[in-house]
Amino acid sequence: MRRSKTRQPVITAAGAYGENNAGEDLMLAALINGLRTTIPQCRIVVLTTDISHTQNLFTREEISPGGIRLIYSGRRGPREPGKPIVSSLSWIFKTIKWLFKSNLLLIGPGNPIRDNPHRDKLFFHLSRAAIARLLGTPYAFIGIGIDRAAWKPTEYFLKKIGNKALFISTRDKKSAEVLIPLGIKHSKVTPLTDISFYETKKGTHPCPRWDNRQPSAPITIGFNICRFSPKYFPGEVIENYHDLMFSWCQWILSENSFSDSRLVFFPFCETPHLDDTSAFKRLVAKLPPDSLHFPIDECRYRSFTDLRSLMRNCDLFLGTRFHSVLLAVQQVVPVLAISYGQKTTHFMKQVGLSEYEIHMEELTLDDLKQKWLKLYSNKASIREELREITRRQTALAAEHFHLVSQVIGPPPGDLKNG
Repeated sequence: MRRSKTRQPVITAAGAYGENNAGEDLMLAALINGLRTTIPQCRIVVLTTDISHTQNLFTREEISPGGIRLIYSGRRGPREPGKPIVSSLSWIFKTIKWLFKSNLLLIGPGNPIRDNPHRDKLFFHLSRAAIARLLGTPYAFIGIGIDRAAWKPTEYFLKKIGNKALFISTRDKKSAEVLIPLGIKHSKVTPLTDISFYETKKGTHPCPRWDNRQPSAPITIGFNICRFSPKYFPGEVIENYHDLMFSWCQWILSENSFSDSRLVFFPFCETPHLDDTSAFKRLVAKLPPDSLHFPIDECRYRSFTDLRSLMRNCDLFLGTRFHSVLLAVQQVVPVLAISYGQKTTHFMKQVGLSEYEIHMEELTLDDLKQKWLKLYSNKASIREELREITRRQTALAAEHFHLVSQVIGPPPGDLKNG
């Protein structure tokens, strides 16, 4: 590869990092740990929208900052609101500088190239590949997801840029099926799974207790509730979702099978205007004053190691955020998914759990109750399925890093003379 004289290849990671979203943070932590395990000699450059947030992530997850450089990447647009044009655009030159120094640009994981509705994101991420191509820096797409490519510029750019990529690994089979008809060579595309299934470093601090659960408590139910922007769904769909989540909580705590249950809320996104905690507070505020004794707790985890441990304490889980559903599967917790996007639908189909998914636009209380009772009745057999599913998904996640190691190659000192 180009610039291979150094014993420490430079790999630049470009994704939606620094946005206070647990899913993106999970993928970044998995990416760094996977690269360090597979290519121990590499140096990593992370393009992030918030350097301070990413530094705090490394501290929480006990990720050594040695060999990692954080570069401000801009907030998915050419101009920074409220800044003079010169200082507003300064991040672009830093990005170009580090792309030139890099041996490899990795775009992803996640959904960096979806074309609807965030077409600005499409150009923001694909432009990095275009710049890398102009600079002669090899690039690849790792662990990406794409719902569709209905916009003609998307098809054009993906075909041109995709066929020059070293490889394109996807987070599910459906994403690979979307890419192939665009004219991207089959040999470039490898369908795998979400990179978050890669096992990250385990923490050493004690796991915190998030409830006062007694040994006699029959069941602990975890759930995630989201706040949505009207850009994603009509107002009536959003209101129906929040009303039904509230009704579901009331039903759980009054149904005979679950009347002694403990409900635990898990936040996954704290991005302004989309934070899960505000949706949870809205739900709690709707409870009548005489029902505030309902045991609904809020899980505040310090690290992803804590999050995984706390989620394992749940007997069942109702998830909306994609990574809340994924982590429930990873921790062998029977989960019912409320799908707000195709990535959840694709994931549940890939792991064979489509019958435990409801599309947000089709959500009704009767359907929610029916599928939840089915989940509860089959929880033992589902756990057995999840153990095997997790083994398969973990092996698939490791293949992302095998692809990277193949294109990076061994360090110069390891090359043998023929």
